[in-house]
Amino acid sequence: MTTKDEALKALHEASLSIACLGADWTEHFEDENNVGLPESLQDINNQKWVLKDQEGLQQDLDHIQDQITILENYLNPNSTYNPYVQKEKTNV
Repeated sequence: MTTKDEALKALHEASLSIACLGADWTEHFEDENNVGLPESLQDINNQKWVLKDQEGLQQDLDHIQDQITILENYLNPNSTYNPYVQKEKTNV
C-alpha cells in the first residue's frame, strides 16, 4: 500500500520530470533540415523536427507514468477503473 509520503514524493517527481522534459525536449529531437549548420545559415522557417533519442524519451515518459501510478494507487488503492474498457450494460 502506498503511503502519503510516497504519494507526495511521486507527485513531486512527476512534476519535476514533466518540467524538465518540457524545458529540454531538444535533447530528444533535432531539426533534420538544419543539423550541423552554423546558426547563421539555419533556416528557421523550414524546420523538420525528428526524434533522435527514442530510448531516452521513452525512459523519461515511463518514469513519469510510474510516478503517476504511485499517486493513483495512493488516492484509490482498490480502483479497477480503466477508461479504455467499456462497462457492461445491465438491463434493470
